[in-house]
Amino acid sequence: MAKKSTKLDISDEMIAERRGGTGKMPDDMPSWMAKSIVRIDKFSKWTGNIVCWITIPLILGMVYEVLARKLFLAPTIWAYDISRFLYGALFM
Repeated sequence: MAKKSTKLDISDEMIAERRGGTGKMPDDMPSWMAKSIVRIDKFSKWTGNIVCWITIPLILGMVYEVLARKLFLAPTIWAYDISRFLYGALFM
């Protein structure tokens, strides 16, 4: 087996330096571009939060359907449709 080097490659260090902190924009970036990036980031965060909250009723509906079908032998009519609607909303 080849011995792995424990030192970081110089390119790894350069990439880490370039990334800096979160939300930090380069000094030479035009202000309109920085504002656009911030708006896109806020929209992406907002969309991600909505998707996260949509998964909760999806999971609860599927758990209820499985329990009703397996334990009580009483499947629901609405669970399949609701799951498809919520999956569609997640992937839109």
